[in-house]
Amino acid sequence: MKDNTKRTCRLCNVEKPLELFEVDSRVKGGRTHRCRECKYTLDDRASRTFRGLKRRAQEDGIPLEVTRKELQALYMAFDGECIYCGTKEDENGRAHHIDHVIPVSDGGRHHISNLVLSCPSDNSSKGNKPLIAFFFEKRGDQFTDERFVKLVHYLALVNGQPVEEITRDFTQRYAEYVMEEFSRWCDKAAERLAVS
Repeated sequence: MKDNTKRTCRLCNVEKPLELFEVDSRVKGGRTHRCRECKYTLDDRASRTFRGLKRRAQEDGIPLEVTRKELQALYMAFDGECIYCGTKEDENGRAHHIDHVIPVSDGGRHHISNLVLSCPSDNSSKGNKPLIAFFFEKRGDQFTDERFVKLVHYLALVNGQPVEEITRDFTQRYAEYVMEEFSRWCDKAAERLAVS
């Protein structure tokens, strides 16, 4: 005979007393199949970020390769500190962003190995630039050599690759970026010469 005083949560798969499930008159029996504890964990910061990344992945037409748990671990690992400048979230009063180290527009993935915590200012000014271009632009008091090395080591760890491979990839991306920028500059200079 079925026990009507307990139910198994569809999210955590734990059998719990019926009163631990949320009340919903639209559901047969008046209680959902999701316990209150799971409902509230779905609205934490990592879950909101996950939902945002999921929407963006659908818009970008590329797969979402990160889990809520990985995003929770990322928030814990960075402890509210921007990877680029070290600003803590409470110092500027705004929540930090999740930044794609390799921009999605440049082939970056929605994967934990490509995501870091960044202050809104750095995320905005980095834009679609390669990491090394952004580093040279911001290098100094905020984005220090030590922070760059820390970032490369973090990425090597989460990617499961040697630091040298990570550095080589970023250097290659930077070289391609510089060549494209130089080519655009040459095209504009040629246009200006042709007009005059």
